[in-house]
Order: sequence, then C-alpha cells, then structure tokens
Amino acid sequence: MKRLPKKIPKNKFITALISLIFAYLLWAVANTSGADPTTTRNYNSIAINYVGLADNLTIENKIDTVDIKLYGRTAQLNQVNKNNIIATVDLSQITAPGTYTFEVVITGLSDSVSISDISPKYLTLTLSELSTKQMNFNIDITGNLPSGYYVLDHSANTDTVVVSGPQQALSSVESVRGEINLSSNRYDFESLVNLYAFDSEGNVVEGVNISPNQIQVSTLVGMTKTVGINIVTSGSCPEGYELVSTSANISSIEISGPVSIVNNLTSVSTSPINLNSVTQSQTVQANLVLDGGVSASTDSISVYIEIRTGNATKKMTYTSLQVRNLPANLTCDLSAFSSLTISVTGSKEIIDSLSNSDIIAYINLSNLSAGTHTVDIQYSIPDGVTILTSSLNTVTVRLSE
Repeated sequence: MKRLPKKIPKNKFITALISLIFAYLLWAVANTSGADPTTTRNYNSIAINYVGLADNLTIENKIDTVDIKLYGRTAQLNQVNKNNIIATVDLSQITAPGTYTFEVVITGLSDSVSISDISPKYLTLTLSELSTKQMNFNIDITGNLPSGYYVLDHSANTDTVVVSGPQQALSSVESVRGEINLSSNRYDFESLVNLYAFDSEGNVVEGVNISPNQIQVSTLVGMTKTVGINIVTSGSCPEGYELVSTSANISSIEISGPVSIVNNLTSVSTSPINLNSVTQSQTVQANLVLDGGVSASTDSISVYIEIRTGNATKKMTYTSLQVRNLPANLTCDLSAFSSLTISVTGSKEIIDSLSNSDIIAYINLSNLSAGTHTVDIQYSIPDGVTILTSSLNTVTVRLSE
C-alpha cells in the first residue's frame, strides 16, 4: 500500500515564510550598503577666521588655513560644499600679550557627515602689542605707453597710509609701494592700486596690515607733438614804412604737455611783436606763448621782420592861386578865395623832400569872358605824388574889363 506525504503543519509554514522575508531584507540591506559605502574625503586649505582679537593685539605667527578630513556616505560627501565650511579660532578671551593655544572649530557641515581629522586642530599663537606707524608710499610704473606718449604725473586719493603689526615685523618695513601698469594708454586714466610693505632688500613683509591697502590713483598722460609756429604782430610801422613779411628761423617746434591740450594744438603763437617803431628790416627774439602746462624745446625763436619804404602823406596849405590864361583885356578878382589845404601822398623819399613850391595850385581862365565864373582848381605836381584830398575844389572869380 502506497504512503502519502505527510502534511506540513500550518505554524511551521508561517515560520519558514518569515525567515525567507528576513533573509531577503538582509540581502537588500547588504546590497544597498555596497552601492553607497562609507568613506573619507579631504578638504584642504580651509581659511581660518580669527574672531575676537583685541584692538591692541596682533598675531605674530598667524596660520591662514587648515586641512580637514570628513567621514560619511559617498552621496552625503558629494553634497558637501567646501565654501560652506567655516574654520574659526576664538581669541576673545585674550586681553594681554603672550603665547596661547587655541582650538580650531569647524562649522557649516550637515549632521550626515563627521569630522575625522583637523590638521592642525590646535594652534599655538603668539599675540603681541599692536604697533603702528604712518608712512608715505611710492607708485611703481610698469608697461609702456605708445611712442610719443609719457606719464606726466600721477596723484592718489591719500598721501600717507598707516602700517600696523608686531613691532618686530613693523621695524623691518622700509617702504610701501604699489604698481600701475600703463597698458598702452593714450589718455588719462584711473587705477585701483594694491599696496604692499617691503623690507630693505625688496622682500614683502608678512604679518603687517596697511590701511588703506588699496588707493585710487589718477594718472595724467602727456604727449609730444610737432606743430607749426604762428608769428603774431601788433601795431603798424611808422608812416612811410610797411611790413613786407615775417619769418621764423624754424618752421616747426616740438611741444609736450597734457594729452587733453596738446592733442588739439596745430601751432603755437609768439607773443605780439610791436611794429610801431620798426623802420628797417631786422631780426628780433619773440617768446612763445605756452599755456596749460605745455612746454617746448625752446622758449623763444628768432623772427626776421622785412620792412620796406612805403608811401607817406603830407598836408600843404596855399593862400594864393596861380592864374593862367587870363584874357588880355580882362582883370581877375579872386577876393572870394582865402586858403586851400591839400593832402598828398607818395614814397617817403619824395614826400620828405616835397615843399609847397613843388606843387602849384592854379586856375585856367582861357576862353572866359567878363563876368562871374566858378572855375576848377588845378594842380601841377611832380611825378610820384598824388593828391588825396583837397579842402576846396572850385573857386569863384570875377572877370572885368
């Protein structure tokens, strides 16, 4: 007779099912942990924030950064932002100079990661009395401007700075300097310049502060340019002389000065040359008019003034008139005439030697009959002389038998 299998009791079945579920859960946890294992990761050069330092103290051997090592799941470490990590040293309990040990405290991390190491975790710092001194500073120029341009001047928004720090470090500071790069500028420009403290050998002195450590510097750019010369005259030559021309011993000149001024100049002028007493050709020195900080290779130039003899004028007065071509049977009554003034012109040589007798004022009575007549006044004048004006052009004459 064939035997049938034994029936499994119900309670044993439930027990087996629960065991299977736990086994699965253990397998799942094991597999999940393998996908995101715990590990460590380094975060180096975390800046140390010193707080609570008394105003009269300074740190001689300041350490700027620390390195830390964090422990946690990979996914959690991937979420750590180094910029959020804060390293702090609290100095608020220290009120007197000396050497002290301080703990570096790290904040800014989530609870999901742990700090496994801080290097260094403790800092031994020497705090000393803060010393200060006021100093001038120098601005070094680097780079080159384009050809024809140069640094005319520079000025800062302050003349001095305050250097502070430990006495030992401060005593080694010989100079404070900043640097401007010209960068091929062709115009005035502004720069924000960082200042540094240097010792006698030109090395940067660490551990000191400069206030302000940045200054605003205005740099004025100058330029050199060749321009023409404008000769300026005033007045006029004496009567009988005239100006023919003026000419300088050079046709152009090199000037230098602020770009804002020189860039707009095409020539420079001489101071006015007075012609009021110039009667002959001559060479004179004329100063150049240079304004607005402009300079030239010379302050004055030689100017040749060419003069020639010009026309002169002269006034001549006559109290009688010459009568010409009076008919033989008539007499002339000129009682209506009293005087006559004329202005004549000509070369200076002729006018200077001219006298009243050289010019004859007359009236021509030809073809006139007895009676009262108005006749023109005429002149007999030498060559080279011209009558400009006359106070009387006609005269009344009475002819009688």
